[in-house]
Amino acid sequence: MNRHPVRSLRMRILCVPLLLLSLLIAVGGLTTAGPAAFGDWTRQPSRTGADLAAVQFLGETVGFAGGDEGVLLFTTVGGLDWVGLPTGVTARIEAIHFFDNTHGWIAGTNGLLRRTTDGGLSWQVVTTLMPVDLHALSFVAPDQGWAVGDNGTLYHYDGSQWQPQTLPTVNTHLYDILFLDAQRGWAIGTEGSIFYTDNGGATWIIQTIGATQALYGLAFPQGQVGFAVGSGGVILRTTNGGLIWQWWPSGVSTDLYDIAFTDPLNGWIVGADGVVLRTRDGGQTWQRDNPGTGFNLRAVAFPTLGRAWVVGDGGVILRWQNPESTPTPTPTPTPGPGSIGLFVFQDENGNGRFDAAEMPWTGLPVTLEDAQGQSLTTMLTNDEGFAVFAALTPGLYRLTVSIPPDYSPTTPYPVVVEVFADTRTDALLGLAPPQHLLFLPQLRLP
Repeated sequence: MNRHPVRSLRMRILCVPLLLLSLLIAVGGLTTAGPAAFGDWTRQPSRTGADLAAVQFLGETVGFAGGDEGVLLFTTVGGLDWVGLPTGVTARIEAIHFFDNTHGWIAGTNGLLRRTTDGGLSWQVVTTLMPVDLHALSFVAPDQGWAVGDNGTLYHYDGSQWQPQTLPTVNTHLYDILFLDAQRGWAIGTEGSIFYTDNGGATWIIQTIGATQALYGLAFPQGQVGFAVGSGGVILRTTNGGLIWQWWPSGVSTDLYDIAFTDPLNGWIVGADGVVLRTRDGGQTWQRDNPGTGFNLRAVAFPTLGRAWVVGDGGVILRWQNPESTPTPTPTPTPGPGSIGLFVFQDENGNGRFDAAEMPWTGLPVTLEDAQGQSLTTMLTNDEGFAVFAALTPGLYRLTVSIPPDYSPTTPYPVVVEVFADTRTDALLGLAPPQHLLFLPQLRLP
């Protein structure tokens, strides 16, 4: 589904096939837990019990999470539902970087380094020089990236291949790396190690801090202002690009694994035993929040001021939603209603995608239901295959159709859609003859 403004039929359905095809993957032995709320936090159904170590969101709807046993999850509805993508590996995924819905990388243990150009339906294997555990990725452009791991492992990607770069020390395990541009970057790891480069990694220098704790997470909310977090509740802060790193109070003694900012003021830190810290003043102070879990929390994504996601052990995925309204000097217009556009097509080859030779399905009755399954209204698809329902209160809705005899859905059905204020959300439904029927899980409202 797509929250962005509608431009054309191709643009409307560009982001949909990835979710639809990913739902075709049989995920054996997984269980689904319904969402549970705790204050401003909601636990989302991950469909897995595997420990999760990495998370990324491309805005408030499209996200990825990965972890043990090669588990890679994908959502286009802000985590209301997560589905598995095929990775073909059993290694632990420790880093995820997607540029959009289709192009991305994963990295992890045993030298795992793979690339996808089709949204994770297939992966290109990258053979690194050493099969060591890789812990982090940083990209400033699709053809400019870095990966770090154990034993001082550091690779640079130039758009065609990965090449090793050399650090001043070789035995340091590196746990995170961050580049602000093609020249300036930092890498952190064991024994308080912080390395800095200003020439794209051609050479690195040690930024001495006198710490011995392992450092796991790194963030630079502003060009010269940065933070590193690590074992024993350590927080380090710099205001001059790392020339000087200062110890900063965290108020906890548990290990801190990751840190993320959405702007210079607002950030989150997550760690062991369910620890979550929040700042709203640029890291001057950190307040402990209670997400309602005691699991180790390994990674955080904070794409907007309104929402954040945290993943951790036991398949935990938590979503935070900002309960506060941002004060403004002038009155804020009242949010308007949203709308849904369902596109129905004849999926002749049964692949769950609207291909060039396939036709929209016109004149098909589509029924809109609320979250409790109550029917609200029914309309026919138009000449372009769309049924558009307008003036909807934000929330969850379900769409059902009068499926013609001898046809079956090739995409998730019933169609569950989350409506947002002042936004049209598009969804896709393919129908194919029996010879093209593919197994799809039945979706339920959370």
